[in-house]
Amino acid sequence: VLDNPEPTPLFMGFGESSLDFEVRISIKEYLDWVRIRSEVYLAIHAALEEAEIEIPFPQHDLHLRSMDPSIKADLKKPTKSTAKPKT
Repeated sequence: VLDNPEPTPLFMGFGESSLDFEVRISIKEYLDWVRIRSEVYLAIHAALEEAEIEIPFPQHDLHLRSMDPSIKADLKKPTKSTAKPKT
């Protein structure tokens, strides 16, 4: 990555559940761009981990409108993780 012009971080906008940034860099040899991009991404990831910044992943709710009654009954059965502890 060249120092001149220096790397430029740009805020590109608001995503559905994200803040979208882009980092613009200049390199000496075009044929090295895949390797360099990977190294930059890994460095960014390491910096985020060091700063204890987690990347959120999209979450989706699933609404089941119709299903076989036996499946519905099985879904309502408590599991070890949802069963209330005995006191």
